[in-house]
Amino acid sequence: MIALAKEGRNETATKLDRLPYEKKIATLLATVRWLEFSATDDALFRACRGLARLGAGVVQFM
Repeated sequence: MIALAKEGRNETATKLDRLPYEKKIATLLATVRWLEFSATDDALFRACRGLARLGAGVVQFM
């Protein structure tokens, strides 16, 4: 799944369109899942950082 997501992020729309239907769908789904995970991870990191800056004392960073 990781390889498909990498392929989806690195290829152009034209190249993805030329893939066989099954691989195209799998690549697009893997890419969307990776983007969703990445966006969620980034949002949580930024929220925790913001709380730490406010002095909430609840969140610790490495």
